Amino acid sequence: MKLHLSFLLIGLLVSCDKPGDTGKAESAGAFNPGITRAKRPPREEVPNRYQEFRDSLSAALALESPVARDQALAAVVRNTHVLVPEIAAEAFAQLAVDSEKRMKTIRYLAGQLAGKNPDEALVWADSLGSAQEILIAKEEIAVVLVRSDPERATKILLESGSANREFDATAKQVIRIWVATAPKDAVAWGLSLPPGETRRAGFQAVVSQWLDADSRAAFAWIASLVCRTLNSYS
Repeated sequence: MKLHLSFLLIGLLVSCDKPGDTGKAESAGAFNPGITRAKRPPREEVPNRYQEFRDSLSAALALESPVARDQALAAVVRNTHVLVPEIAAEAFAQLAVDSEKRMKTIRYLAGQLAGKNPDEALVWADSLGSAQEILIAKEEIAVVLVRSDPERATKILLESGSANREFDATAKQVIRIWVATAPKDAVAWGLSLPPGETRRAGFQAVVSQWLDADSRAAFAWIASLVCRTLNSYS
């Protein structure tokens, strides 16, 4: 029933469309310590820990196993990105591009940065070593932003390409949260997308989530939309 209604809505949406609308070597280790902590403590405030972190980095780099080295480097990044960001930058630069540990580290850093300054987080994301890493970072930024600025979160996903294939799991997660808090705003966003496949996919995702969350309100809205559409042809 829900699927049938979704297709019905897509059909109505199409009828309203107007015809005619239409790994980088240098950046592989990109990491901006200033983003992580604009006013970091002077090194002398953490002299003992600084040497401890420096030793941890040296130990990680000395590991022969690529998997073990990446695991140790990722731990260094997490432990130092606030207190000693220059060491975090060195460790991050040594993580293999597109590796599992680097991807997990990117998600972690993107979430931390987005919680402090989304604009700077997006700049950092664009500096990463591959298209896949940029996408991963922006997906995480969108997940952080969805509760405070859901429209911007979905826009980030659209612009990054995350939502281009029938809305992937991250896009659906963002939409689910938005629909739960402001369903009519989410629907309005779906209707505002440029005509085409992205609009159909986005609108269908919104309505599907709304039917799951509050079928009575969704059915009432669908009925009013159908009536308005029929009246426009009378």
